Amino acid sequence: MSPHPVTALLPTQLPLSLAAPTRHRLLKGGEILKLPATELSLALCEKANGLLRKLLGSPYPESLHEIWSPARLHQAFGAVRRQLHLDPDLRQGYLDLLASLELDLNRTAIDQPRLRAVIPGVEAIPAATPMFYAHRDTWYANSPSQINLWIPLADYPASQTFVFWPERFARAIPNDSAEFDYIHWKANAGFQNPSPAAGSAFPRALELPAGPPTGFDCRQGELLLFAAAHLHMSQPNPGPAIRYSLDLRLVCQDDLEQGLRAPDPDNRSKGSTLPDYNWLDTAR
Repeated sequence: MSPHPVTALLPTQLPLSLAAPTRHRLLKGGEILKLPATELSLALCEKANGLLRKLLGSPYPESLHEIWSPARLHQAFGAVRRQLHLDPDLRQGYLDLLASLELDLNRTAIDQPRLRAVIPGVEAIPAATPMFYAHRDTWYANSPSQINLWIPLADYPASQTFVFWPERFARAIPNDSAEFDYIHWKANAGFQNPSPAAGSAFPRALELPAGPPTGFDCRQGELLLFAAAHLHMSQPNPGPAIRYSLDLRLVCQDDLEQGLRAPDPDNRSKGSTLPDYNWLDTAR
């Protein structure tokens, strides 16, 4: 897969907030916001990186692809993700960061926070192909009211991140999301499952839009915010280091009640992930 030319996503000079006006800009306006790192986001990165070093048994987890096979890395990342989900300090770091963004935690639901690891050259492995499909997260039965928060654990150039097609935010594109059924998916595949069942659906755009996508470079701890309904695609990692990042997916009860949602013009997936999200007022 060859790299795509990209136009640059520039840093956003906005208050560090996910209050209603910002959520409206994200969900209705389709804005993609790259906000500067904060003390709390950097602390969260430090916690996550410390756990990576500890759980992987290496002071240089970004270089493990040089000495471990892809199969060993895949197995190790699965074990690390399970441990990260259980770590109370990391979980508190997520909650502190969300509270600092002026979210009402009593009326916010989040998916299980996820560690992403993109290994240089992994695109050559057939089983990894779906990682690089252009898609909307809503094609995976995510709510059109969902906002994604992506946090890099180190500095990365634009060639190591992912790209968007903002002009398709409210415009349909041919896709196979009709094949996705969330109930079947949970039983047979699941997000970040190392061994999904044969025939599991991974929705994708059946063609890429004409024209260059929008990409970005990033520094550790920066906050990338975008609607789950944006068409986007991870890029193959040209190296030299493994790209590590954290994902948080959130939905605000106020937005559900008030009908604040992205256009989501071409989603035909079945089911909803929202019943499996964690409502923070009952989780603290």
